[in-house]
Amino acid sequence: MTARKEYRIRLLTPAFAGGADQKKAELRASSIRGGLRFWTRAILGYYVGSSNDGLKEISKIEKELFGDTKNASLLQIRVSKQFFPPFEKLDVKGSTKSLSWLGYDCLDLNGKLKRNAIPHETVFTVFSMFRRRNKTDASDEIGIRSVENLKNLTEASLWCFITFGGLGSRSRNGWGSMKFESDPEISFLKNDIWKSPTDGLQSILSSGHEAFGVKGNATRSLPGYSHFSKGNTGIFYGNASKNALAALSAIGRDIIDWRDQNLTRKEVRAAFGLPYSFGKGTIVHNKTEKEGRRAGPLLLSICADAGEFFPVMLFLKSVFLPKGAYPVWKKNIKTHVDIGDPNSTISSMLNGLAKSDVLTDKTPEVLK
Repeated sequence: MTARKEYRIRLLTPAFAGGADQKKAELRASSIRGGLRFWTRAILGYYVGSSNDGLKEISKIEKELFGDTKNASLLQIRVSKQFFPPFEKLDVKGSTKSLSWLGYDCLDLNGKLKRNAIPHETVFTVFSMFRRRNKTDASDEIGIRSVENLKNLTEASLWCFITFGGLGSRSRNGWGSMKFESDPEISFLKNDIWKSPTDGLQSILSSGHEAFGVKGNATRSLPGYSHFSKGNTGIFYGNASKNALAALSAIGRDIIDWRDQNLTRKEVRAAFGLPYSFGKGTIVHNKTEKEGRRAGPLLLSICADAGEFFPVMLFLKSVFLPKGAYPVWKKNIKTHVDIGDPNSTISSMLNGLAKSDVLTDKTPEVLK
């Protein structure tokens, strides 16, 4: 094994994370690996795109890093603490309506939890180690990049996971947001990674070809899945609050207000993700694996800086539905539902929020 590296991480908002024991919230190493895998794909897509050749290249790198049925994972992940005592209600002042909406099916309008959650302000440690390659790893697809390349990619993915992602259910809606307790040393990156999410992401992506051992030049075409892309990625910042739940509640309230005023045809609200349920029924898509689910293109997280907490909205424009799929009613999958263009809907919302001063003057930030 290579030397173990430790990352101390603090939860800024509760994480709805469960396990086999339904009476306890649980943080599993597999959850960290799952997050790293998503952000690894998001980073690699910036360089190789989502064409068939690009997806093959991503698959090769994933096999090197996370393993497959023939090769064990080079990356080993451990967490310091797994089980957490239950808590029943969020201790927040004022209305929890927006928090309930952002945490649909996880907490009620009074802030009472419907699922087990790891409390905000919990601090835990993630340990990462890389085992050395051995002869059983040899194949046409394994051993292309150095272990150092894969270490760099893992740390870049972890930074994105902590900055833009979250742990547990409803993590795209700001739940399970995290921060590094102290800025870890990431050797291949410049110091400006800690200035802002935008500066950090640009620093990562400008270092990638050499640091990650990745070949390829992505086009500006609309991505086929959620990944960073020139001309298709935006980073938007909300106004700061004195605590993380207040920041999450405020941006949730602003999104609800804009939605109610501008998206009167409720079918269009499916842009926030499928399935989408309202009075008429539930909208899914006709490729009904996983109950017709599809994530929206907007990822909301809460970040912290100098004692203040602010929402960060990462807009990853991409193809919303898989090839051959279209929106339908869950109880009548032969009936097509017009939900408009989800990317245009989210763009309109972000522009509207910016004009009404809900978002700060730093926005929008788009990868050039």
